[in-house]
Amino acid sequence: MNSKVLFSQLFVLKNRLSKKQKLIIGSAVAAIIIFLIFLSVYTAEKNINSRYEVLFGSLASADAAKVIEELEKKSISYELLDNNIIKIPRNILYKERIAIASLGIVKKGSVSLSAEDFKQNEKYFQALEDELSRTINALSAVENVSVRLTLEKNATALVLLQLTKGRELSLKQIRGIENLVAAAVPNLSPSDVVLIDNNTEIIASIDEMEQLTALSIMQQNFKANEEKKKERKIIEAISPYIGKEKKIAAQVNIDFDFSVKEPLSDTYNSEFAQIKKIMVTVIVDGNYKYKSDADGNPTNELEYEPLSENDLKTLSLLVSRLIGINKERGDQISVKNAQFKIAEVNALKNKTDVSFFEFLKYLFVFIFLFIVYIKLIAPFAKKAFKVSKKEQKSSEIFLDSDVEKNFYKDEDKYTISLDKMKIMIDKSPEAAANIFQALIAEDAQEAIMHRRR
Repeated sequence: MNSKVLFSQLFVLKNRLSKKQKLIIGSAVAAIIIFLIFLSVYTAEKNINSRYEVLFGSLASADAAKVIEELEKKSISYELLDNNIIKIPRNILYKERIAIASLGIVKKGSVSLSAEDFKQNEKYFQALEDELSRTINALSAVENVSVRLTLEKNATALVLLQLTKGRELSLKQIRGIENLVAAAVPNLSPSDVVLIDNNTEIIASIDEMEQLTALSIMQQNFKANEEKKKERKIIEAISPYIGKEKKIAAQVNIDFDFSVKEPLSDTYNSEFAQIKKIMVTVIVDGNYKYKSDADGNPTNELEYEPLSENDLKTLSLLVSRLIGINKERGDQISVKNAQFKIAEVNALKNKTDVSFFEFLKYLFVFIFLFIVYIKLIAPFAKKAFKVSKKEQKSSEIFLDSDVEKNFYKDEDKYTISLDKMKIMIDKSPEAAANIFQALIAEDAQEAIMHRRR
């Protein structure tokens, strides 16, 4: 069909339509367009989620084989590229990264950056911290997280966690975080990864938890109480130097020898439970001051100032004397400086809670359809209802007045004509008979002509 003919027919059809029909068709077209827009947005989002991104890069061949085996067990599609780079769909990336790391499969390998890039460029260093933070942030128990990495002779990592109220990390998740961060940083072991929660308390490492399971409940309670006492002592002793207790995180791990028990007693005390080794980790916040502008006036932006090496040595000496650190016994103490306010100042806003964005998407469509209904369909329906009422009323008036009058007028005319015919038949019956015969003949002739046609 010619396009001109088609358009002309459509134009003619449009002119024939009433306003009511045009509004109905317009509403239907608008609804279809809205549906198509929604469908395209949903499909685009689905395509984004189905894209493949780096799960682990620069893996050892043995580690890569184990990761692939784990992915195949879960029926997860993957891509294996050069240098043992493994990619998986984006929508399950962070969840699977933590899950695989918790198994201890990946000993050494980057999250998505190579070790060479990590060493050479500070931007990659920051990018790795952000990538680790995004991965850990995917855990449902984690509200917010900041990762701080330190590359020195002894590499360390600090993970500041803001946990959801009433939620805790499982042992598997703690192991996953420690292994994940350790695998991403060269020369970093899981024991050097420190996790701190909302209350600036250090979350016990896996080694300590496994050590506790080997003890009886009574021994566990005794060990925990002694460690808490010493942690409290440390915080109270150094808080005057730091400023606030919330700026200090302390963890004490004491290895006791419970082989000697007090005679005739089921309890242990410090005299009969001998200390084999003490390990102390103290992390303190630095100082914050407001930045100055070009004119030297203070701004609203905070600037972090770390403590000096001398300050850290002084604090280390203070804690050693307070706890009774004995180097000959193998005791260890570590006092580190870290920026505690990272989670507040530079909080990650890209929490991978897809449900919220899903809700927003459907809410937008609902609001749009609601506006279309209120502005277009509802007024039209109201107007159509009024018109139908008017038509009904006018038809009733018509029936009550003109039609009824005309009906009786026609009836009167019929009665008058009948009376006249009676008078005519009475006066001249032959003339009346001739008229009827002529009428019958005329009707018969018309019927024959109609049949021939």
